[in-house]
Amino acid sequence: MVATAAVVVGDYQFDDNLNNSAGGGFTMSTVGGTGSYSTDTPFGESKTVHNLTGAQGLTIDTSGLTTQSSYTLVMDINTVEVNSYNALFHVDTNDDLGFYLLQEDIYYYNSTLQTSSDFVQANQWHRFAVSRDTNGTVRLYGSEAGSSEVTLRDSGIASAAEPIVGNSIQLFKDNGSENFNLSVSQVWLADGVMTQAEINEYVSGEGGPPSSSAAIPEPSSVALLLLGSALVRGVRVWRRA
Repeated sequence: MVATAAVVVGDYQFDDNLNNSAGGGFTMSTVGGTGSYSTDTPFGESKTVHNLTGAQGLTIDTSGLTTQSSYTLVMDINTVEVNSYNALFHVDTNDDLGFYLLQEDIYYYNSTLQTSSDFVQANQWHRFAVSRDTNGTVRLYGSEAGSSEVTLRDSGIASAAEPIVGNSIQLFKDNGSENFNLSVSQVWLADGVMTQAEINEYVSGEGGPPSSSAAIPEPSSVALLLLGSALVRGVRVWRRA
């Protein structure tokens, strides 16, 4: 497991609901309509996905984050539109601050538009990840069409990017009319910065992402394990004798 200080606090798999399987708050809700569910095969895996149309979107309560200035957000989406402004997510529901799809690119808007390289294709599953540190540097990761492996797309865009405003992130819904139709198969929210390697390992399914509810052995349990190990070594020495 790659060492990291970030903890996945939101794990939304859309199994016919918006539950957070990581537990402990960070509630996801619908906005502008409830959407629908169907079965699809993102990255070759058959699973339930959440379908959103028009002005339908999702929000995540981020009030439990250690700081609203540092987070990592990962999402798997399939969109039928790539040519007009389409809101991916907003850090301020009353402003245009956030990420958009446009002309097969991803843009960040805060007074200026900055673009990644062309890589978004319609009717294909993509994985996007955005990580923001406390200095305000935002890093964008993305996958090629049909691939679950993300790569760094921009090493430091929007250095003056705003932190989350109002303790919530709004997904796939604009504060105006820049909305679109898409399917989403999972969203993960981490309390802190994750690197490319960490994101790929956590979303690979190898044991699942770490969460705040992960079991940690108590000191008494550790002591018992050490005692058991010592007894086993003692038996082996006795048998050799």
